[in-house]
Amino acid sequence: MNDHSGGIRLEINGPVANLIHFRQTGPEVVRGAWTRAGQRASASLAALPQTTVAVLSGSAYGGGLELALHCDFRIAASHVEIGLPETTLGTTAGYSVGETSSLLNNPSWRGRR
Repeated sequence: MNDHSGGIRLEINGPVANLIHFRQTGPEVVRGAWTRAGQRASASLAALPQTTVAVLSGSAYGGGLELALHCDFRIAASHVEIGLPETTLGTTAGYSVGETSSLLNNPSWRGRR
């Protein structure tokens, strides 16, 4: 972060699921709650007036990749692995990534703003 970053930094490391909560409530409740929270986070990120940059320095699977796709720019180290593992199970990504990924067909150095 620097003086021009607007003071916002989002960092996601390691597993984010609370497995105890998952076991107590069941997969359907948790899946719905995670999806709604991810959709809200993605919409909020996309609506920020500041230019957003996702810096990928590790793996970006599932929700981490989906959040990165909602940023204006994505910068990744050469060793970064990305993917949507949920698609191997026959499900779709949950944070409206289908709508967002269509924006990547016409990359621009200026971003969308």
